[in-house]
Amino acid sequence: KDLLARVARMATLGRREFSVTEERFDAYLADIAAEAKRARRLYDLLVVPGAEITQNHIRSRKNSHIIALNIKQFIWPQFLGNQGTATAAHYPPNAHVLDQVHAQGGIAGYVHPFTTPKRDPEEYDYSGAREFPVNVALGNVDYYDVMCIWSDEYVSAQVWYRVLNLGFRVPASAGT
Repeated sequence: KDLLARVARMATLGRREFSVTEERFDAYLADIAAEAKRARRLYDLLVVPGAEITQNHIRSRKNSHIIALNIKQFIWPQFLGNQGTATAAHYPPNAHVLDQVHAQGGIAGYVHPFTTPKRDPEEYDYSGAREFPVNVALGNVDYYDVMCIWSDEYVSAQVWYRVLNLGFRVPASAGT
């Protein structure tokens, strides 16, 4: 039975969409709600809806990835700022995105911030943690991903310790 279910999932894999768009967001929340009920009933697990909000840039060192939990409405941008074009600037800044999450009663944090093996964050222009220190000072960051399978935990921890040493208390997360 399990094998048959796996084969069926694999057969439909090519027809599935893996990103959550504004048009599909309500259906996504409905799917999450249904799975949350099942997970609670069968395993006594709590499932919280969330989404990764990504601002990607043609140069990956300008990317930022934020996980928003307990959101009820789609949050834009899934934005690509292309250098040398009218969309070169990143807008809105991450602070606006974080404010939108908090306005919905959600929480948000920076995730898998450093995907480079460099040992000094400045060498890579703070990579996926773009604007992180500023947003910590603004009080907008609810957590920070210190460890993740596809992120450099040494650099991530180094940046986290820097904000802790400045007196900001940002909880650590792991495994996004």
